[in-house]
Amino acid sequence: MDTIELAKLMLAWEPVGASGSFSSVFSDGHIGERGTYLFLDMRRWAVRVEGAATLWSTGGVQHVKDAGGTSSGTTAELPQRPPWSLLIPRLAVIYGRPGDDWTLDEVCATAESTVEASLSSGVAKGHVVVDLSERCIVELATPAWTASAHPGLALADRRLLERLLV
Repeated sequence: MDTIELAKLMLAWEPVGASGSFSSVFSDGHIGERGTYLFLDMRRWAVRVEGAATLWSTGGVQHVKDAGGTSSGTTAELPQRPPWSLLIPRLAVIYGRPGDDWTLDEVCATAESTVEASLSSGVAKGHVVVDLSERCIVELATPAWTASAHPGLALADRRLLERLLV
């Protein structure tokens, strides 16, 4: 598999019924955002960010619950925050498109269900690990930060997010 084949696969993926956890860590060791997600489809999803907000959408109406209370509004766009660029690979900025920060360089390693590819942005280097069976990015690393997704949630955590969507 080369980078063109990998990009074509990733750009076509649309998750359905995906759940898991995500995290980001900065290169100095500081923890970024971490939390859990449930993505039923583009109109019904939920994200709980530890120590911050819970965001969810029920058919085009988005809700945010944080220390200030709960607010709602209508939009068709996903919030611009983790874990979407991992879970929905076409949202990742790694394809060299206008506005993308990174470009897929070459496929470095393949295994039965994962592919690792190098990334470049000018002289900066990074890498991405793609889980072919889960159809998502499980690690996206740059010199400044690393973001990761871990597919699958404990039943209790999944139920907590599901309750938001009824």
